[in-house]
Amino acid sequence: MTENNKTRIFLSYAHEDLEMVRQIYTGLKARNLGVWFDKEDLGPRLWKRKIEKAIPKSQYLVICISEAALKKTGDEPGFQDEGFL
Repeated sequence: MTENNKTRIFLSYAHEDLEMVRQIYTGLKARNLGVWFDKEDLGPRLWKRKIEKAIPKSQYLVICISEAALKKTGDEPGFQDEGFL
């Protein structure tokens, strides 16, 4: 299966949950799925633009909900509150 034909999955998570999400990423990659994971695909420059492009190219969006993720809404908005998702 070529990279262009792979199912694309975008992982969205709170950075406090990095280790758990890294395990999810590893499991999905082991199943030969195309996964967009910021720690592997982002890089240091133009990160917001790369995220904006990666989301519509993905067939699936996996949102990892946790206590840390829920705390990033409201008074202390996180990246997810900027209208990308």
